[in-house]
Amino acid sequence: MRKIVCLLLFVCICSVAGAYVVTFENLTLGNEFHVGDTFTSGGMTATGGEYFWASGSTLAGVATVKNDGKAGGAGNEIWFNNINLNFSYAVKPLSGVSLMFGEYGGNVNLSINGDLKKAADFSALNGTTIGGATVFVTGSNASGSIFAVGPISSFGIGGQELAIDNIIACIPEPASMALVALGGLLFRKHKQV
Repeated sequence: MRKIVCLLLFVCICSVAGAYVVTFENLTLGNEFHVGDTFTSGGMTATGGEYFWASGSTLAGVATVKNDGKAGGAGNEIWFNNINLNFSYAVKPLSGVSLMFGEYGGNVNLSINGDLKKAADFSALNGTTIGGATVFVTGSNASGSIFAVGPISSFGIGGQELAIDNIIACIPEPASMALVALGGLLFRKHKQV
């Protein structure tokens, strides 16, 4: 029930306030981005960053623009090979972020507001709070969607064999931020019972 309420809240907030929509269609197929490289799509800037395995980290990864449908969307997507992408944007904080993913091996990284979590797969992060935002994961380990609801000043994602597409980042307005705060309080109160 909490997941349904949170997802409905996410849709309402984005439809009222507006959103960044990142589909990577402006990027050239085959382009590669390494740690320190940046690109901009849909009003958001992504910077390649250090990737964290369960037992350590690396600076040697690459993100590649592909069109394989591995994230579940259509058109261009980003394929990760041992790298994180950290997204920045002009309006802060956002009120929520969603994206489509496809996992094909190795562990994943998710960072919100500087709080980095490593996991075997995204489903392990379902229902957790990361950096003050509540994370919901739908679908299976192979493919699905991530929804993070709450004030988000920064977020990043990475994996060993991971594809992402269709990022939607909700731009808040005062009324929608009040809804986010109320949703967070209801979630915490229900979780404590």
